[in-house]
Amino acid sequence: MVDSNFKINPSGWFSKEGPENDVVISSWITLKRNIEGIVFPDKMDKKDSDYLFTEIFRVVKNMYGFRYYNLNSLKIIEKQILAERNYIKTGASPDKEQSILIKDNEEVLVVFNENDHIKIKSIKSGLNLRKAYNCCNELDNIFDEKFKFAFSLQFGYLTSDISSSGTGMSASAMLFLPAIRRAGKIDKTLAEIMRAGLSVRGFTGEKNSCEDSLGDLYIINNQFSIGKSEEEFIAQLEGITDIISNYERETRNILIENDRANIEDEIFRAKGILENCRKISLMEAIRHLSSIKLGKYYNLIDKSITYSQLNCLLLQIQRSHIKSIEDYSDEDIARAEYIRNNLLRTR
Repeated sequence: MVDSNFKINPSGWFSKEGPENDVVISSWITLKRNIEGIVFPDKMDKKDSDYLFTEIFRVVKNMYGFRYYNLNSLKIIEKQILAERNYIKTGASPDKEQSILIKDNEEVLVVFNENDHIKIKSIKSGLNLRKAYNCCNELDNIFDEKFKFAFSLQFGYLTSDISSSGTGMSASAMLFLPAIRRAGKIDKTLAEIMRAGLSVRGFTGEKNSCEDSLGDLYIINNQFSIGKSEEEFIAQLEGITDIISNYERETRNILIENDRANIEDEIFRAKGILENCRKISLMEAIRHLSSIKLGKYYNLIDKSITYSQLNCLLLQIQRSHIKSIEDYSDEDIARAEYIRNNLLRTR
């Protein structure tokens, strides 16, 4: 049945430690599928929409361990929370029926009727592309048994965006690159990634941007889904991510050796501000958290604090998350209190 009470998991994928977690924040795989004989969502009329969701509900209603929400029935803040977790796109059309199926641990979900009929997504902490793909593939097999997907021998899976056709798969990794940026090498590094055929965007969401990204966070993924197998796309992203991760660590070691006083000053100033501030904007908080995470790598903060705890904090201070958990009219005051109460706390 459709869940009427919206609930999010405070300890989902982002609270788990993952491989290469000091550089790779998260990995995710997306599979796009469309049902043969039904037009894409942007062209869909009410008859097609009613048929699609009747069939979808028939499949998902008995799936154990999942929650199923009608996005049009959710409150604005609830949809914003899903968008901040990168589960749905911001600004979803209120005129188009959409729904989402979320596993209880939030490591795999399905969005129905966004740009494509079915979008399966799995997010894992750290460099975990293959595990994310396996989670997506399990759900893909379930839907494949129930629906006939639009498929062409020449073009592969057909999607609303030609760049997604073929495998219908997008593989992405979010990287934390503070040293490369501080060393003035970020533009060159991102340009090399793009020359390898991958797409890059900053945490601000600007595609193929080589400018500094908020929190030193950068997302890389395959630009196209055709021309290679899923395994080849994943292997390519894993290989490039491994190269960048090693380069980032080498640069971190060089930075602390050559400029220890300034690096330590930045980290301890950030710690002092976050522990004592009474009002802080989202952008400033993310910038200081970036310094704290670098301090974790250098063992300049409590060793019992994990990267996953800092990742959780990065998520929980987003605007809609703060509004949902703190009863303040001033978002910046609420964020400061939340950070003071949760920063550098052991489990």
